[in-house]
Amino acid sequence: MLTGLIAKAADAQADPRSLKVVAGPTSIGRYSAAVVWKSFYDRAVPAGLDLGGLKAAPHNNQPYMSMKYIDGKTDSTKPDTIKAVATLYDWLTELNALDQAAAQDALDAFLLAVPDAATVTRVALGATRDIVPEEVFEAVSYFINADTENGRRGQAFLAACLQVVHGEDVETPASINDPSRNSLGDATIRRSGKLLGAESKQRIVTVAEVRNTAKELHRREPDASLVYGAFVNGEDGTPLAGHWRTITQQTGTVTVLHDDPASLLRDAIVWSALPMPVAVVRFTRLFFLALAHLEVRQATLGEWLAVAAEFGVDVNGESGDRGDATDRAL
Repeated sequence: MLTGLIAKAADAQADPRSLKVVAGPTSIGRYSAAVVWKSFYDRAVPAGLDLGGLKAAPHNNQPYMSMKYIDGKTDSTKPDTIKAVATLYDWLTELNALDQAAAQDALDAFLLAVPDAATVTRVALGATRDIVPEEVFEAVSYFINADTENGRRGQAFLAACLQVVHGEDVETPASINDPSRNSLGDATIRRSGKLLGAESKQRIVTVAEVRNTAKELHRREPDASLVYGAFVNGEDGTPLAGHWRTITQQTGTVTVLHDDPASLLRDAIVWSALPMPVAVVRFTRLFFLALAHLEVRQATLGEWLAVAAEFGVDVNGESGDRGDATDRAL
């Protein structure tokens, strides 16, 4: 959306639905969205403009990297992707109706409205009431799978759970399709030379897929371990968790499987050895930061804080006699 706005502000003939240059009579107004964005990004960052966490190559992500033009259709069968592409098409069509002056005003408004990231994250989170574990597990599971955002929510969740236990030195690539990434897994951490790799999938996963991931991890790092989150399998009735021992025996990689988000969050809280309110507040903060790092939609961050408020963690919440259940590092 922002790339289309930049193009329209620069050239009245630009078609903001364009993703790649084409030849022939349909070439009028077409441009490479990746080139336009990179040109803007390379100038905006040194100038000190805050872009709300957007990175240098967002067009490397599916489904857009394989498309030439956004026409509201996609080859993907994922409901959230189909909805996102259709919605984006409607927005860009409205944008296309703007004249150049209006597009320039809209771009100026965006650059002024995007808050500085450090300011956004300098708020307090606190437990506002007693934390009920089942409420947390149910709310988190629904939030993650209600709109996967092409796997970003699952990857952010996986990273946050690992950080609850291992601290914030867990690594996760900012783009789920980052061409520069060479690590295996959506999140990794290395301790005393040993690698823990973690993978998340928000679609039905087969035992063979997990086995192949474990084999490849063992090939690269014979002493590595694997956490695999198949976050849709549980609700679809095709559980994988019971296959952990067979996969470990077959591949040599000690593997832990989770069929749903709730079981992974449960284990993260248990293994953190923190009081429940403290662990949940910490997870809420870490998940917020991971979502921002993974470049989810801006609205998603607010939606997550709203969900957290429902199970008792709120911005600037008072922890009362649970004084240690407040995290001011968000």
